[in-house]
Amino acid sequence: MKKQLLFFLCSVHFALYAQEGNLCQFMVSPVQFNPAFAGVFPATFRITGNFKSQWASEISPYQIKAGAVEVGFSDDYSKGFHGVALAWYSDRAGETRTGTNRTSLIYSKTFSLSGSNMFSAGALFAMEQHVTEYRLLTWESQYDGKGYNPSFGTAENIINARPYLNAGMGVAYTYDRAESYIRANNQLKIRIGLSVNYLNRPNRSLINGYVDRLGFSWLSTGDFILPLRNSKWSFRPVYLMQFAESEYYLSFGLLMGYRFRDESVYTGRLPLFNLSYGVLYRADQGPSVQVIAALGRFEMAAGYDFPISALGKYTGMKTNFELGLRYLVRIRNARPWTND
Repeated sequence: MKKQLLFFLCSVHFALYAQEGNLCQFMVSPVQFNPAFAGVFPATFRITGNFKSQWASEISPYQIKAGAVEVGFSDDYSKGFHGVALAWYSDRAGETRTGTNRTSLIYSKTFSLSGSNMFSAGALFAMEQHVTEYRLLTWESQYDGKGYNPSFGTAENIINARPYLNAGMGVAYTYDRAESYIRANNQLKIRIGLSVNYLNRPNRSLINGYVDRLGFSWLSTGDFILPLRNSKWSFRPVYLMQFAESEYYLSFGLLMGYRFRDESVYTGRLPLFNLSYGVLYRADQGPSVQVIAALGRFEMAAGYDFPISALGKYTGMKTNFELGLRYLVRIRNARPWTND
């Protein structure tokens, strides 16, 4: 029973942070963090992907893999538009590969307010699995007097996977002001969102007969692009906050952006080239250096975390790598374009 309790507590810890909060690059793939952002982009389709590896010095590091495909559509864009997305997320950690699998179906509705203001509301329905490979553990009942014998039963009441439904929702505000004239660099972009997961409070226990209901998980993100007028520079403050029961996660920082080249106005043959770089601070964990390069419809983000916590010392202070990708697919005349 003590082994079951220890295993249960470890599983709870992993699951609590088996959410998007461990990803720093919410600027590249906002739909992974808030369903209200589905379809809110200047194209017909948006394809995103994320990968992160933590605790690199461990034999079994903590890895996150995620991706999404989105589409935006409307009969009258002056009144608003709809967004639909299919997203997936998976994380694994430790020798037993404990983690979460999730496949999400997302819908959002965006309302065009006055000027460049937009308000969005979205809903998420996801099938999740809390998984582990407990067969990789050894138990006292498998000791045959000489050593470990895998043919012996574990006598433990633990399952490999627990499927459950995650119902969530979110709201978002977007402001996108275009340049008043070529090279003015006075466009302003604001993207703020608030979402909540596990409204249905599902049971995700891996111990048969034991109920472990997830509480509400609140998450807020903010992404602001503030240009320096008549220059090629811009400031980009960002933040991410997550609250799940008694636990919290906070990440905030500032990126500097430089526009090397504007997109050609008439032919579009010369794509926009913009580079942003800066540092995010992950509370109680350490700084994360981020670089985001945008070339036309393609955007790539790369980051390294430098852990300064006790956990960072245990893992040898090795950096943790993160990669984010985004690609916009534009179908001519399918929807009006704005700057991204």
